Formats: sequence, C-alpha cells, structure tokens
Amino acid sequence: IVGRSTDSLVVFSGYSGWAASQLDNEIRIGGWMTIKADPEYVFADADDLWHLTTRAIGSDILQSALNVAGFPDDPSLN
Repeated sequence: IVGRSTDSLVVFSGYSGWAASQLDNEIRIGGWMTIKADPEYVFADADDLWHLTTRAIGSDILQSALNVAGFPDDPSLN
C-alpha cells in the first residue's frame, strides 16, 4: 500500500456521534445494512464505491430471501 500512487486516495471527513452502545444496538436490530470489508471496496474508485457496496448488500438480501444455493454474482445475466 505504501508504494501505491495516491492519485485515487479518497478521504471522508466529518463527525457522527452515538451514545454508548447505540450504534451496536442499531446494527443488531437491523437499522444499518453492513457488509464485510473487502479490498475491492477499500481500493475502489470513489465514483464506483456506492454502486459496488449497495449491489453487494442487495445481492446478500436477495439470496437470503430466496434461499438459493449458487446465487449468481449478476442475476440479470442468468
């Protein structure tokens, strides 16, 4: 990572505050949609990040709801 160009470096700055355990509780009851960190997302072009992550979350929800084994990465191509 140290040797990589910083041409595509994205920094998000701001502040969000929660009371003790508030965020954990919101996640536990389903108030946030989360996915595991993945280098594809960490190093994605900033213009693609929202599309990549929401697509992954949507696929997880759809696969879980349909209970389908071997769910394709892009169901529209099936």
